[in-house]
Amino acid sequence: MKKKERKEEKQQEKWKAINWMDRKRQDHQTLPKYVRPALYLQYTKVLEEIDQMKKGIHPKDLDKELKAMEEECKERAEESRRRQERKYNEKKGVLDKKHGTGTSQQSRVLKEKRDELYAWMMEDVEERLRSIDTDSNEAEPFWIEGLSGKKFLRSGRPAVASTPIDYVPGSDMDLNKKRKPNMQPLSYLISESGIYRDLRRLGMLDALHSRSVSIYKAQIDNQKLTYEGRAYPRGQPLFIQTSAFAWFPVMILSMSEGWIQFRSSIPGDTRCVTATIEDLEAGRVLVSKFPRDANAPPPLPVSQFPPVITLQ
Repeated sequence: MKKKERKEEKQQEKWKAINWMDRKRQDHQTLPKYVRPALYLQYTKVLEEIDQMKKGIHPKDLDKELKAMEEECKERAEESRRRQERKYNEKKGVLDKKHGTGTSQQSRVLKEKRDELYAWMMEDVEERLRSIDTDSNEAEPFWIEGLSGKKFLRSGRPAVASTPIDYVPGSDMDLNKKRKPNMQPLSYLISESGIYRDLRRLGMLDALHSRSVSIYKAQIDNQKLTYEGRAYPRGQPLFIQTSAFAWFPVMILSMSEGWIQFRSSIPGDTRCVTATIEDLEAGRVLVSKFPRDANAPPPLPVSQFPPVITLQ
């Protein structure tokens, strides 16, 4: 209601101005001649503006219309952009649900892998801390009791106290300073517990490198070869591969507790292969029930199958 009242007031003011100009035009006839040209030009301009206002083509009115049209265009463009963005989000959500390529699922998988790696690293750190604690506990008696005999010294001097010494920089016990000529040097050796620990580790390493490494599971029992969970009796046709021959068909000729002999089943082929249990376990002789490609890699043993990870 207020807007309508304001418009009506403006319109009344316009008509008042028009009536006033009409009265001035009538008064113009009574003005002196030397004043008439200037007033005439001024009045004509005002009359032209009044005509433009009546027809709706006044520059001020046109500017207002242009501003209103620009605002309307901006609102329509913003509305269309919002509509397109809404449609895009809806289609993206449908595709994510259909194909499972959403960022939430990927982030969940990455978080599970990160947690698994963090747990494994924490276990490794705890194991290292335990080993350090055991080593320090074994070394404590040596520092408390001290050196008890000449066998701990290199030069055969009498035993001295072996408590740890704190070297303070700048003091008389600073190692960076030059020693006095009359100062007796001290020499220490490793403790008995340290020597025993090193010998034990060396023995374990020697035993580890001396024995053969078992990659595949092989066993001969009751005239049957059990290889990677499969049983092959005597006379069983199968396929083998060695360092000298590719895959070729053979038949079990004979076997005992520690070795087995294969003979080629190809007519006219006289090849025979004798393999021990160590050869089968180490992978120097591969056994398969079905034929394989000569260029294919050796089969992966059952013990080395990667664990299956299921995502919940």
